[in-house]
Amino acid sequence: MPFKQFNKPLPLAALVLAVSPLLFVFAVLLFAVLVWLSRGHWPSYNNPDPKLVFWGIPCLLLQLCLMLVPIAFISAIALAALGRSRSRQFPFFTILIASAVSVAVLIAYGRIDPGGFLNWFFD
Repeated sequence: MPFKQFNKPLPLAALVLAVSPLLFVFAVLLFAVLVWLSRGHWPSYNNPDPKLVFWGIPCLLLQLCLMLVPIAFISAIALAALGRSRSRQFPFFTILIASAVSVAVLIAYGRIDPGGFLNWFFD
């Protein structure tokens, strides 16, 4: 079983923190789809104005998640280092690779911005 090593709290917490940037990308896309379904068209720059979208809480959660990405990345690496210092069986490199890949996907998504949703959201 490949995920057997994540059945303890410390490795699981480190893995969740490592993949949290991917969860942010998923949340952004989900919010875009919700706006598309409610407005009838894909959100584009100033159409509709993001301040006029009636969901205040998801917007605040997306902004908070984006601000917490660096903290989650550093925390995942710190937890991985702590776990590795306690046990040689700790999945240190798995968490390191998961952290690097998820942050790389987040940066690539931010640079490419498919659909222009980030441009709309942060205008």
